Amino acid sequence: MLLDLSVDHLIGPFDNSLAGLCRWGRDEQKMGMKCVSVTPPLFAHHRAKGHVSKDSDIQKYGSTKGEVREVGWTENIVWSARVNAHNLLISRKMESQFGD
Repeated sequence: MLLDLSVDHLIGPFDNSLAGLCRWGRDEQKMGMKCVSVTPPLFAHHRAKGHVSKDSDIQKYGSTKGEVREVGWTENIVWSARVNAHNLLISRKMESQFGD
C-alpha cells in the first residue's frame, strides 16, 4: 500500500487515493490486497466546545463567524472518549452523548 501510494502514484488526498486503490487496484500490482472497514467507525472527528471557526477548514458549511458550540460532540460515536475524558480519569461511568 505504501509503495503504491508513494509520491509517484499519489494524485490526490491520501484517503481518496486509498479508497481508489481498494476499489480498482493497479492492474497486476494489486498484490492480493483486500480492504476492509468497520461500520460504524471506531474513530470520528470531534467537534469541540467553543468557537466553531476552530474546526477543520477542509470543509466549511455556511458562515460560522462568531458562532459558538455550547457542547462538544463526536459524530457517530455513542460513548465518545473525548467527551467523557473527565469521567474516564476519575473512574466514573461513561455517558452517552445521545442520552438514554
